[in-house]
Amino acid sequence: MNKQQLETAYDIEIESFELIRESSDNRVYELITNDSKYFARESKRVVLNYDFELLLISYLAKTNVPVPKIIPTRDCALYIGSEGEMDKNIIVIFEYIEGVTVQEVVTNNPSALKKSVIKGARALAQLHNKTKSFNSTVKPARTIIAEVQRGLVHENMILEYTQNGGELMKNIKTIISFAKKYDINSNIIHNDYRMGNVMMYKGEITAIIDFDWACYGPNIKDLAHAAMEWSFPDGGVLNENLFELFVTSYNENADNPQNDIEEIRAWVRFAALSDAVTYIGDRFEKGDRDFDVKGSYMYQKFEKFASI
Repeated sequence: MNKQQLETAYDIEIESFELIRESSDNRVYELITNDSKYFARESKRVVLNYDFELLLISYLAKTNVPVPKIIPTRDCALYIGSEGEMDKNIIVIFEYIEGVTVQEVVTNNPSALKKSVIKGARALAQLHNKTKSFNSTVKPARTIIAEVQRGLVHENMILEYTQNGGELMKNIKTIISFAKKYDINSNIIHNDYRMGNVMMYKGEITAIIDFDWACYGPNIKDLAHAAMEWSFPDGGVLNENLFELFVTSYNENADNPQNDIEEIRAWVRFAALSDAVTYIGDRFEKGDRDFDVKGSYMYQKFEKFASI
């Protein structure tokens, strides 16, 4: 991240900045100026979705959904960087949010898990209640089936270089047919609602973050993915009581509750397989070969819900 570029674009003087979080998509920094603190998020992938994402966040901030406010540049732009240019990263600055992610909260204090699940589910319902009214001429580049379709792009490599690749491809084709039966443009969903993308402070949710995967899709897909992620840790065991608690807490607060548990589980299988394909595709793009697709935590989650 270019300190001088930020100072010029935002008309600020940065005393220090520190990398505090990194994923396959973004790096997040804490910026300290002479009079304030901020978060700066720098993209790691070619960015196609930023205008839609940031307009959505700006809208949600006005509706009392807990999202971080975007700090505009001195020229009133929502981010800096040149969209579509491979040699430049997109950087957006957000207001500083007190707290840590829910993942950090429950890791440090496992007894907080149940209450965190309830509050996380309520916040997702609140988000869905508001996104249904969001209108924008800018459309998201992503779709809910984009990642599983990525599996079709890599089909020859999956079959040649992975163990159990044939089984994976069969499941990919089945799950795409399943999703296409639904109105995948019915609402706007977060599409990555994990414990690591929700922040808490003193037991309360302070922000839902990382909307860079947001897209049109049915609320049930978001609910299913979230309920799975908040009740089934990577490499761990499904806690069915927490899964049901997340769904119940969501439905108690959602304008359009999702009551068909079998349909929810079907969308869990879709979401888990989609995330597994993301992981596998990323491995291919890094040059990895000759691995077992069943080594993916998300594929293991898919198999678990396929067996229920």
